[in-house]
Amino acid sequence: MRSSSQANPHAPAPPRVLVATALATSAPLRMDGASPGISFDFVDSAVLAVEQAMSSDYQMVLLDLTLDGIGAAAAADILRRAGAPGVLVAVGEFAPGDMSSAGFDHCLEPPLSGAAIWALLESMPPPSRLAGDMGEDWIARECVDLVAEFRAGLPAVAAALGAALEQRDMVALRSLIHALKGSAGAYGFAMVTQQCAKMEFDFRAGRLDAVLADTPFLLDSLGRDPDL
Repeated sequence: MRSSSQANPHAPAPPRVLVATALATSAPLRMDGASPGISFDFVDSAVLAVEQAMSSDYQMVLLDLTLDGIGAAAAADILRRAGAPGVLVAVGEFAPGDMSSAGFDHCLEPPLSGAAIWALLESMPPPSRLAGDMGEDWIARECVDLVAEFRAGLPAVAAALGAALEQRDMVALRSLIHALKGSAGAYGFAMVTQQCAKMEFDFRAGRLDAVLADTPFLLDSLGRDPDL
């Protein structure tokens, strides 16, 4: 068993692995004491996986093929086009011949285990990714269909936000703001992401009045943001 880098301050940092699966699928890893040398982060949506993986360096990103929303294959495609480092792993049943065309480097079938991930990390060098600066508008240029899908869903998001605001449903409001922050950020809509990030900060600080006061401005941004 590998020892944790905490035991030796001169040891290299543990490999970082992002796990984007349903809670039930990631539960064995959360409880697995056999992989203390791996630093795991967990999200439960493909959009959040894209946002997280593009903001941090991971040696491996696991994407559950059953994830809702844009789906694991679209998330893998976005990350590969963006040049994100790390091995992209499909979680679930996947025909080996179809993996590379869908943007994946390997696949793992549940139940997940730290031992299996260690073995995969050791056997697979990080694949090459697209090099160079793709520019801030790379998603708009390369993922037109995904951007169009995001835009098409905005009226429903705005309606749900308006209803949550009217009913003072803070649980629904927080969930919607969190999801919108992740999806807007993944598709490059900076102003909406910044507003949602501020509102999430206010939620964590208990400033619910500030959240309620800012929600109309967020709704206005969804309708007039030039990026949208």
